[in-house]
Amino acid sequence: MSGSGSATLTTALGRPVAHRQVPLAQVRTHSADLAAMFAYFTDHGLDVDVAGLRRAHPEVGWHTFADWAHGQDWPALLGR
Repeated sequence: MSGSGSATLTTALGRPVAHRQVPLAQVRTHSADLAAMFAYFTDHGLDVDVAGLRRAHPEVGWHTFADWAHGQDWPALLGR
């Protein structure tokens, strides 16, 4: 998760969340497919036309990551 993602989660959770990059070799020991996906994103990136998707599919309940994060029941999800 990017630094901005961890900042968003920190705000939503009300406690610090730090970004920690896991080496691909370590990811690969758990899932070769997941490691391949992360390697692709690192090497090639991911370009998504979000505005175009929203126009093409207005029926989807689009929201931001921050809206999603703030809408979660974190105590229940974290078992607290």
